[in-house]
Formats: sequence, C-alpha cells, structure tokens
Amino acid sequence: MSSIAGNTWQFECEDDGVHTNSLLNRLATEEFEHSMNAQPTQSDLSYASSESSASAASMSSVAHEFLHSDRTNTHRDHRHPSADIHASWEDFRRHILKQFGEVEVRRQEIVWKLAESEVAFVINLQNMVQLFILPLRVRSTKVWVSGVPDDVSRLFDWLEDIVHLHTKLSASLTSLRDVHNSDLQCVGEILRPFMAKLEIYQPYLVKLEFVATRIEHLVSQEKSDIGDFIKLQERSTACQGWSLEKYLVEPVQRLSQYPDFFHRLWHATPKSHPDYLSTLSVLHSAKLTIRVLSEVKDREDEYEFVKDMFSRIANVPSQLPCRDRRLLIHGPVACARVENDDDLQVMRHSTNMHGFPEPLKSPSPDSRPRHNERLSNALKGWRGRSGSVQSTTSTAASLQSFRTAPSSFDFRSEPQAGPRNSPMLRVESPAVDIQLFVFTDLIMMASTTNQHDDSQRTSAKMRILDDFGLSRILSVTDETDRRSSISLDLVPLTVEELERGHANSKGRVLTVSLSHGTSRSSVSEASMQCAVLKEWLVPLRQCCQHALRSLSSPSAKSNLAHALKESEISQSVLSILASGLPFPKSPSMQLHGIELGQAGDAEQQEREERGWWSLRFHEVLREIQGREVAILQ
Repeated sequence: MSSIAGNTWQFECEDDGVHTNSLLNRLATEEFEHSMNAQPTQSDLSYASSESSASAASMSSVAHEFLHSDRTNTHRDHRHPSADIHASWEDFRRHILKQFGEVEVRRQEIVWKLAESEVAFVINLQNMVQLFILPLRVRSTKVWVSGVPDDVSRLFDWLEDIVHLHTKLSASLTSLRDVHNSDLQCVGEILRPFMAKLEIYQPYLVKLEFVATRIEHLVSQEKSDIGDFIKLQERSTACQGWSLEKYLVEPVQRLSQYPDFFHRLWHATPKSHPDYLSTLSVLHSAKLTIRVLSEVKDREDEYEFVKDMFSRIANVPSQLPCRDRRLLIHGPVACARVENDDDLQVMRHSTNMHGFPEPLKSPSPDSRPRHNERLSNALKGWRGRSGSVQSTTSTAASLQSFRTAPSSFDFRSEPQAGPRNSPMLRVESPAVDIQLFVFTDLIMMASTTNQHDDSQRTSAKMRILDDFGLSRILSVTDETDRRSSISLDLVPLTVEELERGHANSKGRVLTVSLSHGTSRSSVSEASMQCAVLKEWLVPLRQCCQHALRSLSSPSAKSNLAHALKESEISQSVLSILASGLPFPKSPSMQLHGIELGQAGDAEQQEREERGWWSLRFHEVLREIQGREVAILQ
C-alpha cells in the first residue's frame, strides 16, 4: 500500500497488532497535542522525501510512472525555493509585462491563481493525512493497526496517491514562477501529462460515498474505537474545525474545478500563442478524463442498484445483472397478451429508422435516499454530463438513477405511420400488473406473488413471468392516443439463450400490450397516465434497436468485434501486470474468493481492486471514444 513520508509523526508500537483503544490512550496525551499544534506550511507540501517511496506493486498502471519519479528533487525544491522564484503576484506581473506583454499577463494571472489554490489544497490534504491516516499505521510500516475496516484503509490508501499526484502538480506550477524558466509560457505543456494521471481518482470516487457512510455509522456508535478516534481528532486544534467528511470531499471538489480553470486559460490564449494547442489539449483531456471517471462511477452505482433490486425477485438468472447491460427505465405497468395480433396491419417499421445518436433525456437529479447530503451533492456537482435511469413508480417519475450513455438512433426523425387498417377491437387476455425493467438489450417482466415463509406469514415476492418474462423487442408501436397503450412484438428468451448472448433465430414472436394500470381512472387521471406511459417509448425503442442490430449483423462481424474487444482487454491486463500490480479482480470476484478461502491479504486485495478500476477506466474510455467516432461517421 502507498505511504506518505516527510514531516510526520508515528506512535511507537512494539508489535504490529496494536489495538485502536491503546492508540486512543496515546492520542489523549499532551505529547500528541503538542505535535499536532504544528501546522503544515507550503514548505511541507512534499511528502516524498528520500526516506520513503511508494511500493511499485501498489500503484495503478497510469500512476506507476508518476509515483516512481524522482521525489528528491521535488522535496528539495519545496524546502529550498530558488531566489529567482517570485513570491508575490505583483513582482511576477511586472516581470511578465516587461518580458512578454499584457496578453501573457492575463494568462499568467490565471496560472498563478491555479497554483495558489493547488498549494492550499495540498496543505489541507497533508493535514488530513497527519490527523487521520498516519496515526492508524504501525510505525515505519504500511500496516494498518487492527480494528481499521478494510474498505476504510483502502480509501485512505487511494487518497494518499491523490495527494502524491497533486504534490507533483503543485511543484510543477510553482516552478513556472522562476524567471529563468524557459518553459514559462508553456503552461499547457507542463499540465498536459497530468491529465491522464487523473485516472488515479477512479477507485476513490467509486467507493467514497459508501465508505463515508460507513465512517458516519462508526462515528455514531457508542462503542467504536475508530469512531472515537475520529471524533477526538476532529476536536483537536490542528483540525481547524474541519470534519473528516469535509476532508474526504475536498478531492472531489478540486477535480470539478479544473475544467473551469483550463477553459479560462484557453480563452485567454491567442491562436498565435505557442501554447495554444497544448492549452486546448489540456482542456479537452481534462473534460474527457472527468467524463470517463463519472461514467465508471455512474455505471457502478447503477450495477449495485440493479443487484439490490434483483435480490428481491425470484428466479433471476445469474447472467442477467452485469455492468455492460444498462438499465434504461423501470416501473409498474399493466401487461396484456394480444391474441389476434396476426390481423393487425400496423406500420411497425416506422419505429426502426436509423438516425444519429443523441442523449435520451436531459439530466435530472438523483432522488435515491442518500445518507450523506454534503458528500452526495459534491459527487453530483463534479459530474460533467450525466443522465438518468428513469423510474415510473409515480406520475412524477419518483426514482432517478444514473444514465450517461446516449442512444444510438434519433427517433424524432421517424416518419409518421400511414393509415391504420387494424380492427377497432382486438382480443387480449386480462391485463395483469407487473414491474417492467427495460435494459439496453432486453426487457424483464416480473409480477408479485404471495409466498409463505416458515412462520406462515405472507410476504410479497416478485417473480419473473414464466412465458415471456425475459424477451427481446422486435417492434414498438405507439398506441397511446388510440388505446392508451403501447404494443410490443417480443421474442422470448430462455436462460440458455441469455447465456449464449443471442436468441434462437427460429423462436416464436408474440405481442403484448402495455398500459398504465388495471385500476379505473378519471378522465384527468387517464390523460396524466397516458403522458407517463409515453415516457417508456424512447427506452423501449432503444432496446428494440439493439435486437434489430443483432439480427441484421452477420455473425462473423459480431465475432470479430467480440474478439477485438477481448484483445483490447487483454492488452490492458498485460499493462496492469507490467506495472507491478497483480491480476485485477472486481469486488465481487474478491468476495467469491473470500467465500472459497482463496483470497489474499488486505494489501493483495487492495492492489487487485486498484488494477480492476484501472481496467474499467480504460474499457469505458475506449467505448466513449468509439461511440464518438461512430457519430462522426
């Protein structure tokens, strides 16, 4: 695991198994209060003295080169600043004005403010490390004292890597104030290498909200050594009135500030300036990196949300919940089987016209219950372009989850259907209330069934419909104006077909009708319900397009695309292994290993998970880049 050295303190422990309660006793001593009263200054920004370095095996692939760079020079630069580095903006401004003119003054003022805010940010995080991280480690080791939960220690490890990154960035920005620096105008060239290294944020962002909630729970407990330790540290004078939660949110807020800084810098840079292209590159690299970070986190939140929902539904195939299968919309509807659909002559092809990709809907706030309001707001604030998984549980679309992937077709460009010759009445089975889940490639329908447990108490349990509970959509017909319903042509899927990834080409096709509910409604309520039903159209059509593409794509081409994706993943895994990390494992893979008794120690698991999030970052990055190329084509 990573470590931070420098001007820090540690408790002397005779064995590695020191308990937190003994640690708390030491924290209460006057010696501790005296050591904590020394506030960090700018000269303390570098954690990377020659006395310590991060283990190669504990670093993400993208941070490997950075964390192995020469930290001795960085340490020396902060301890012994050059006399040629300006300490005040006015002095530096006069120098820039004399050497380069007013245009460069405007650029350098933005850079100066960026550097000053970077210094303040690193000082705050150094204070957090000294207060909440280093005391929980055994002296002169990377071993955490007993009693620190693994998820908390991992988050702190990842936070330290973020501090290392920003320490190096701060030193680079400060070096631009040297009057003899030949790269003084080349701010973009200095910043550009750091943009890809922001990938190091990925595991921290994914796990932050969960771990912060865990910490909040520990603090609220009456008998929790870690909770007592956190409360004691928060009351110390060195904490300056900050809570641990506020420290943890700082990196998220810092990340969200970069696009604005870089946009203002680019706007102040003339096209004739030698740093124009580099500055433009920094701006777009930062935005893309933050977009991928956000997308990976959104997908993980959605994946956990789907798994939680499916835990309350019986007979769900194990292959159904996966990260690549996106949930588009879910909620209650009434479903009826159409028995005489062969007589219908509906222009179903009108829903299948190809167009250009665009986002499904405008972003909407996430109203799922949150335990940590400030942290939740910060996480939502730093996200760039974020959408929503819709839920139609109520007229107001009560549950909003995460959705960022745009649709693959512009359904607004579809032609209007011609005259309909379908009968005014059609034979339908009685409608039943179901829960409908629309994914990118299939739909799932489940109904409530009453089951009895051992104590004979009745409990509500969802179960997938037996006949067509899992299906692919062949067509979507909007009949909301005529029948207040939506008709779907479906190809039912078996568990075996779901595992293979494609439906039987000789499978049967059936038709169902979706409406808002089986209960009677007034005219005004029916009109409102019809408007809510229309919200299903775009997600249903996107799911339909996936099925049509799978039918129209030659199998050889599909196999080639699959092989190409597997090759790209293999290359990413090899890169991670080359950086010194073990084979990457997702949290669920690690949990399975623990159940089988095959898991490594805490350090090994941290390194495996770190590699996993690096793998996910690059996988989603390739997907976004490929999607944008498809748009241009």
